[in-house]
Amino acid sequence: MPGSLETMAPLLVDGDPERCRYRRKPLELRFALYKADLEDQVLKYRYCPYFPSDFGHRFHIGRDDSRRLRVNYRRGDFRDHCSRCRFLTHYVS
Repeated sequence: MPGSLETMAPLLVDGDPERCRYRRKPLELRFALYKADLEDQVLKYRYCPYFPSDFGHRFHIGRDDSRRLRVNYRRGDFRDHCSRCRFLTHYVS
């Protein structure tokens, strides 16, 4: 896979989030531990490495079906956070 600047180069043209490759198709999925105790283990996941750090869908291990990962991508609620893209914030002024 190309490096970050090459992957995100279309955004550098005019800063339009619609040009982002992560919006068009799933390129990666990032998981982080959100909660872990005896009753509940929850991961937070994002479809783009440049989402704001306070955003992520939640996945409950042992309770949620993995198909939910695809459904949430297709549904596209995560795209509402593209206006706070960390790549655009740091590279496009």
